[in-house]
Amino acid sequence: MTATIKYDLEFYEYLDGLRRSDVTNMWGARPHLMRHFEMDEDDRGAQTQAGEILKDWMDPSQTGARQARQGTSLTTGRREVRRMTEAVEGTKRCIQAVLDRIAAVLEDEDDQDAQKLDRITTIVQESREIVSTA
Repeated sequence: MTATIKYDLEFYEYLDGLRRSDVTNMWGARPHLMRHFEMDEDDRGAQTQAGEILKDWMDPSQTGARQARQGTSLTTGRREVRRMTEAVEGTKRCIQAVLDRIAAVLEDEDDQDAQKLDRITTIVQESREIVSTA
């Protein structure tokens, strides 16, 4: 009996790339999968679907079916790892920039605590706006 894959091949390719990237242990891959495919992380149905996709990806009987459909999975995986690595590096640079701005506020001896808190709150709000539009 030939195994068939249950979900869109793109899910499996993403999970293959995620595994190779060492960004997370694959038991913790569900939130990554949900964010990558813009699933609502608060939606129980989406959580269940992501869990089922991950479970199916982990099923050894599905490996052959996926490989047969992927064809050039190694090239695809390498591209995905490269893309993810670039995204992680970009995220690290953004976080460092925010931390640098916050550190500068905290080091400013002329500001009172309330002013520092207001400035840090503004930095956090601006950062959230940047992240939500990215």
